[in-house]
Amino acid sequence: MKWQIFLWPLKPTGVFLILAYTVIGWGFLFFVDFYFTIEPLTRWLSIGFSLPGWYMIAASLALYAHKMFTHVSRGLFGQRMQQETNVNPFQSFMAFKLWILMAVVFGLVLAIGETPTLATALLPALIFPLLWLAVMMQESLSAALHPRNIVALLGGLGYAYPLVTVLLSGSVGYMAYLIVWEHNFLAMFASAYGFLLANAITGAVLFWRRAELNLDIDQSVEQARMREFNAESTKFGQLFHELRRHCENGNLGTAFEELQSFMGDRTEELDPLMHERLLGFQDIRLMLLHAVHYLQRMVDRGKTGKAWALLKSCLAIDDRFRPLTDSALLTLTRAAEPEDAALVNILLEDFHLCYPDSKHIASAKFRRARVCIELLNDKKAGVALIEEIASDYPEFAATERYEVYRARLQTR
Repeated sequence: MKWQIFLWPLKPTGVFLILAYTVIGWGFLFFVDFYFTIEPLTRWLSIGFSLPGWYMIAASLALYAHKMFTHVSRGLFGQRMQQETNVNPFQSFMAFKLWILMAVVFGLVLAIGETPTLATALLPALIFPLLWLAVMMQESLSAALHPRNIVALLGGLGYAYPLVTVLLSGSVGYMAYLIVWEHNFLAMFASAYGFLLANAITGAVLFWRRAELNLDIDQSVEQARMREFNAESTKFGQLFHELRRHCENGNLGTAFEELQSFMGDRTEELDPLMHERLLGFQDIRLMLLHAVHYLQRMVDRGKTGKAWALLKSCLAIDDRFRPLTDSALLTLTRAAEPEDAALVNILLEDFHLCYPDSKHIASAKFRRARVCIELLNDKKAGVALIEEIASDYPEFAATERYEVYRARLQTR
C-alpha cells in the first residue's frame, strides 16, 4: 500500500467536505447544547430541524468516501476520480443508503451509552462492515443479509476482515460517539478525515484481495503486465520482421544496428530475452554478433559466472567465438570451473592470434602454463610455455609471481 494514500482524503473536494462537516456539525451541536440548558423540548425540536443539515454534511462525506473506495478498489491509484466533485446527497440514492447506516450506528451509540462494554460493542462492530461493504460494492442492503454473499465476503477478505472491521466500524463509531457524547471541534475534524481514510484503505485491502474476492477491476498489476507483454510482443514481432529482411538482403551490419537501436538503454533488461529469441533466428551470425556484446556487458557488470556459461554455449555453436576484449577473456577464464580446464587451455592457446596487440599475452601464456601443469597433468607443455615466456617476455619473467612459480617447478 502506497504511503500517499494518507493524502488522498486531503484533495480539494475532501478537504472542503471535512471542513463543512466539522464547522457545520459542530455548530449544530453547539446550538443543541445551548437549547438543552433552556428546555428539553426545544432541544429535541432543534435536533429535528437540524436533520436536513446533518444529512447534507454526513451523506456528502459518505458519498465521497464511496467514490474513493470504488476508485481504489478498482486499482485506479494514479488516475483522477470521475465526477469527483459531484457529491450532492439529494441527488444520490447511494448517499441516502449510506446515511441510513450511519444513523443506525448513531442510534446504537446512543443506546449503548457513553462507556460501551466489549460485549455490547463487539457484535455490532463485526456486523457493520458486512452491511457497509454490501452497499458500497453492490448498492444493496438486502445483499448483505444473504448467507452466500456473507460467506463470499468473509472468505475473500480472510484474515484481513479484522482490519476492515477496525477501519469501518471504528471510524463510523468514533464519528457517532463525538456527535452524541463529546462535541470537540478538532476531534470532529480528525474523525471526518479518518472516515475518508478508512474507506480508502479498505478499498486498497479489497484490491489486494481481488483474486480471492473475484473482483471486477479496471487496472491491476497483472493487467498492466499483460498489456506491457502484449505491446512488447508486437514490437518484437515487428523488429524481427525487419531483421529477417536485412539479413536476407545481406545487410548483417544494418540488422545489428537496428537491434541495438531497439534495445537502447534497456540492454540489461532485454539482453537475455533477445538472446533467447535470436537462438531460433534464421541467421545465426546475428545471434553471435549480439552475444559477443551481451557477453562484454555481463563482464562489465561483474556477472562472470553467467558470462562464462554464455561463452561456453556460443563456443558450442562456433568454436571461433571469442569475447570482444582480451581482458574479458582473461576475466572469464578465472570464473571457469576446474572441469573446464581443457576449454580454458583452448581459449588461451590462440590468445596471441585473437588479440595480437594485447599487453596481456605473457599473462595469458603464464595462466595457460599453470592450467596445463596443475589441471591437465601436461607438465611438458606447461614447462615449455614457462621457458617461452622467459625468452620472449623478459619483463614478465622478472615479476615475482613468475620467479616464485618457476622456482617451485624446479624443486619438484
